[in-house]
Amino acid sequence: MKNIRVFFALVMSLMVLLPSSSFFLSSYLTQLITTKEHNQYQLYYAVKKNNVAALNFSVEHEPIGSKRWLELITQLAKTQGEAAYYLGDWYVKKAEDISPIEKADAARNKAKMWFEQAIRLNSFTAKRKAQLALAALHFKQNNFLSAQTLLNATENLTGESLNNESIDAFILQINIAIALGHTEVVAHKVIEGQNILLQTAAGRLLLNDIKRFRVFSLAFEKNHAIISNIDKHNKTTCASSLQLFATRLKHLKQLEKLQLKFADKPLARFICLARPRYLPKIAVKCNDVSENAIQCNESDWQAVAGSVESRHIGLMVEKGGANVHLGIMYLDSQDSVDVFSHEISHLLGFVDEYPLTKLHKKCQQPQLQPFSHNIVVLNKTYYGEQKKVRQQILKTIPWARHISEHTPILQKEIGKKQTWRLGTPKSNKDRVGIFIAESCDNADMENRRDFIAYKPVDKRTQLRYFTSDFPKEYLTLLNEQPSHFLMPSYHYNMALALFQQGTTSEAKYWLEQAALWEDEPKRRAIIRQGGL
Repeated sequence: MKNIRVFFALVMSLMVLLPSSSFFLSSYLTQLITTKEHNQYQLYYAVKKNNVAALNFSVEHEPIGSKRWLELITQLAKTQGEAAYYLGDWYVKKAEDISPIEKADAARNKAKMWFEQAIRLNSFTAKRKAQLALAALHFKQNNFLSAQTLLNATENLTGESLNNESIDAFILQINIAIALGHTEVVAHKVIEGQNILLQTAAGRLLLNDIKRFRVFSLAFEKNHAIISNIDKHNKTTCASSLQLFATRLKHLKQLEKLQLKFADKPLARFICLARPRYLPKIAVKCNDVSENAIQCNESDWQAVAGSVESRHIGLMVEKGGANVHLGIMYLDSQDSVDVFSHEISHLLGFVDEYPLTKLHKKCQQPQLQPFSHNIVVLNKTYYGEQKKVRQQILKTIPWARHISEHTPILQKEIGKKQTWRLGTPKSNKDRVGIFIAESCDNADMENRRDFIAYKPVDKRTQLRYFTSDFPKEYLTLLNEQPSHFLMPSYHYNMALALFQQGTTSEAKYWLEQAALWEDEPKRRAIIRQGGL
């Protein structure tokens, strides 16, 4: 009954207010709504008929984001470019505030759909804004070529023709060139538009980032009066030093945040961190399979070796498994400071306490000599007089000095004379001892071997779980011998890659450079021979 009454009232109002000589009902309603002379029944009818003026009026009077608002603006966006652009922009902002990732991606896909609709409707202002917004969205999703194509479709943007409308597009063009590694394009645009970029906050920020992260070579910076400071390290001030790289400004800023957070972590005093630096994407070839550990062609690092003052280097990429390979650390852009700290511990000489791959080099036989602060790989059982066996084992344990003479490390095998199983019993779990680690579990399960991995403490550590604490016992070991188990300098990585490629003479050169980072003569000689 209510709907019938509303309809009857609507018909009566139209009969009273509509001039008998006019048959253009939609135009008449548009005029009434535009001049705000309509009543609620006329507005209701006009919205039902998808009258543009009625839809616009109603959208403005509904709470943004409400169900009714979304219904109205969606209908309006089917024919109006400005509404399509506005709706796309709303979905972009919504994606930033929702989770999980799947829902955020769904919102971004809707944003793309409405931006594309705005472009198709060909309203000049809305089309231009939609092209820029869609290009920015593609850029955020790492679709750099799609973003570049969209910008190329807009009017020509040059430093001479920049204005308030085109400044965002010009900045985006530079960011795309940076992400693609096209440094010549970046240089051209910066020289061309530097004065105009300096006039806007966004432009000044971009120029500052370009200088701060050394997007250009030192020679270019000097010739164009945009010299940056070079971060140098005295290798005696820290156990090690690390220069991190990234191919995007976004990731360089992420690295800065990680380094700032890491400053409060226990390992921070053992490694000097330089300001992150830009690396053109085309300079070092890396795999792009997000499920796998990050791997790169490490001979490519020769391109930056002459300008790096650190023992170790690292690279952040968009996706992939974080890892340390000898003297190079690789990070995913989503990695937390706990992951960052975990990976740095590897550079400093600590080994994972979770199961390594079954073919991991350290799990193929009992160790010939100690190789890390926290893990040893030794036989499970020993034979002989207990005291002598204990002394023999302690010689192979890096943390032996911290094992009390009252802490047992051997347990008698029942029914076997002078046969001992290596390991400190759980009754002594609060002491430093020799406890079973999971590091070589995969290799042991595969072959049921007679040797396994051991660690100094019976507790969860950051070497097993990223979010766990780094134990004070490990910090003590590191403080006593900070350089003893350091990964070799990144030059060793280049030497190994070149040797595997058959370039022996260059490999020997980089081995020599790696040897120069070693303080111990014995270690230096081993590195020169390609050993570890």
